[in-house]
Amino acid sequence: MVRHTFSQITHDILSDLAVVRDRGVLPEFWPPLSVTLNNADRAGLAHLARFLENRSLARLNEATLWSRVLFPLLMMAEQPPAEAWSGVTLRAEFSRFILEGTLDGVIGFSRSGNLRRPFLVVAEAKRRVEASDPQPQLFAELLAVAHANRLVVQTEPQELFGCYTIADIWTFVHARVEGFDADRPRLEVVLSREYAGWVEAETVLGLLKGIVARSLAAWQQYDV
Repeated sequence: MVRHTFSQITHDILSDLAVVRDRGVLPEFWPPLSVTLNNADRAGLAHLARFLENRSLARLNEATLWSRVLFPLLMMAEQPPAEAWSGVTLRAEFSRFILEGTLDGVIGFSRSGNLRRPFLVVAEAKRRVEASDPQPQLFAELLAVAHANRLVVQTEPQELFGCYTIADIWTFVHARVEGFDADRPRLEVVLSREYAGWVEAETVLGLLKGIVARSLAAWQQYDV
């Protein structure tokens, strides 16, 4: 059985592993997911803004950008029992291949310190010389997470969300995965437009909180 790590996935490899239906950017899909921010949310964004003032985000190294800008936004979207986690190791065994590696960040259900079901996967694009397109990596991670979630609750299709960041630019993805036992599982994705970093931080946080609220409502019937 062939093993693939998330960071090595290309569009060609992904198309061999799964049937991917990419519906492209559908701007009208995303605004209904967003929620209105409260005063505490705006205060949190103002606190982050003080760190970002007069700094060039493009020149921050990846670890600093993740810890000081990106992950705090994920934490602000938390709503118990949904929590943000970083550096999550995952392995998913399909009928003819294995996907494995470490997820930069997720939001999922957490009980007693255990992550039970991620429903939002975040991939931070690398900016070194060997940097590559972050889309196939994120799509592979969504496949793997959907597979793990199906082991918790035996339903198809599995619905979940993802996003990839390039510096502080966010692009969201809605995913539906089914056919887990087939040679090539099926993945359907809908993308958002790019959200222009800190300029649109309220929009990004509104979407993150909306995704959390939708996922909590969808899964409240299950003991996850």
